[in-house]
Amino acid sequence: TVVTDLFPEPTVISSANPIGSTSLSERYACVSTRDYTTTFAMSKALEFCESLGGDDAIYTYVHELAIMAKSHLMTLWEVQAMAPDSLEDFMINIGLPISSIDVGKSLQK
Repeated sequence: TVVTDLFPEPTVISSANPIGSTSLSERYACVSTRDYTTTFAMSKALEFCESLGGDDAIYTYVHELAIMAKSHLMTLWEVQAMAPDSLEDFMINIGLPISSIDVGKSLQK
């Protein structure tokens, strides 16, 4: 929030709700609900995805990267996998390198 001489003002406002032309309550009622950026960027985002080979190529790349990271961390930390590679897509599940059960319990708090 930006504070002016008289009122605090929202830091992001709707394009249909400019500062100074509406009441204070109206300026906070629709904060950033009319942001057209995503609409304008969508076609370029889709073109970019296609330039990388499409959804299947992106999925394969990210999945292989996650599995490589899993293997690297398991070796580095000397821990076990919590799930087989076939059950993981972009997020991996491995144990944490804790020194004792007490340390593990303290992490749960």
